[in-house]
Amino acid sequence: MSWTTLPGAGTLRRTPGSRLPDFSKNMLFGQEDFDHSKFPGFGNGGYFAFVDYAFSSPATWPVQVRQTDLLPSTQAKLRAAAAVKIVAFGDSITAGGDASKPELVFWRRWADDLQRKYPGARITAGQPRHWRRFHSPGIAATASEVLDEKPDLVLIGFGMNDHNAGGVPIPQFQENLKQMIARIRSEAAAEVVLFSAFPPNPKWKIRFPSDGGLRGGHPPRGGGHR
Repeated sequence: MSWTTLPGAGTLRRTPGSRLPDFSKNMLFGQEDFDHSKFPGFGNGGYFAFVDYAFSSPATWPVQVRQTDLLPSTQAKLRAAAAVKIVAFGDSITAGGDASKPELVFWRRWADDLQRKYPGARITAGQPRHWRRFHSPGIAATASEVLDEKPDLVLIGFGMNDHNAGGVPIPQFQENLKQMIARIRSEAAAEVVLFSAFPPNPKWKIRFPSDGGLRGGHPPRGGGHR
């Protein structure tokens, strides 16, 4: 047996000799003030565990108001079995950090599900050549790396690193997003969906090199599926 349950706590605990990865051996475990460049190869992929379980929710989730009217152009193209190009733009989470296969990045899975829902549409999904740790440099890059893709729908996802130590103030974060949205809507006539990351670990005070946040290729990846 690799784990045991803690009654009433809703958690699992590793047992001695467990086959589950021990996260305390992760190189960033316990770190509270660190420079990522001092920990080459960091990642979470080797510590993922997958469990099949049955779930019964004790709460009734609220029903979300339909958002269809906010994306009329995309909706019309999907229903007309037309071509729809989706471009995801953001940080390493958006780029698929720790995903072992490109098709397992969360927005690609969403695009795949959209294709199944609208089998007649010709949906393509991709991302710019670079990803960014912070969203501020993304403003200047919008024209060359997002608009040049001629998207129909742009998914923008920043926030994890911006929320951490050294991030921009919230009013500036909001203004930067507004600028990106305005350019995408006016110059590409594309629609925009914003998504946000969960809050960062409050104990982590992360320092990055002051290089503008630009990153090419793949973000740090682990060995497990996300």
